Amino acid sequence: MATIDVSIDINAPIDKVWDIVSDLDNEPKFWKGTKETKIISKDGNIVTREIIIAFRDSRCMQTITIQPKEKFMPNLPRVS
Repeated sequence: MATIDVSIDINAPIDKVWDIVSDLDNEPKFWKGTKETKIISKDGNIVTREIIIAFRDSRCMQTITIQPKEKFMPNLPRVS
């Protein structure tokens, strides 16, 4: 399985940064390739959601494992 790690240094308290990046419903404000997201289910730190891709209006399902204040581990879907 391929892994992509991305990092950036942000001059702000970790709690404030985490509150913003972990608000999955607001992803379209920050990620231009996402038109819309809809959370389907939450089970502990695992979130399943539907994503509408901006440039093709394609829909896909994604499962994300969240490790609070550490990282997101998305299972990247195939787009149809």
